[in-house]
Amino acid sequence: MRSARRKVPFRLMNPTVLALGSSPDDEVPVRVYYLNPKQKRDRTVRLTYETGTIGEQYGIQQTDWKDAPVLDGRNTRQFIKGRTYDLYYSGAKLHMVVLQADGASYWVVNTLSNELSNETMLAIAKGLKPLPGKVGRR
Repeated sequence: MRSARRKVPFRLMNPTVLALGSSPDDEVPVRVYYLNPKQKRDRTVRLTYETGTIGEQYGIQQTDWKDAPVLDGRNTRQFIKGRTYDLYYSGAKLHMVVLQADGASYWVVNTLSNELSNETMLAIAKGLKPLPGKVGRR
């Protein structure tokens, strides 16, 4: 995470809560790239975690793209301890939790089959803490 911090112009968040039994992806646990590569803008950092179930991964996406299309259509908004969380459901299952802070967006995204419970998804999002140190450059 510290090497990724130097590559993005926004403060990264470090997860302090993870799903029980999960671990960073063996192949690419942290990835830094552009969401809009042709324009070389909207940097993002993707943290990927394996759940322990074959083929099931969840992730934490961090970006300065404030109006990304994926952020359209939230189902509800919750205010918890001074933070605002946008919640996106797939049926009764919480698929994505989004926190926007200091000009960046932080998305906790459930597995493809929404394996993580709604409570776990919220706990991961609430456990995001700013990574100490200087913010990188554009």
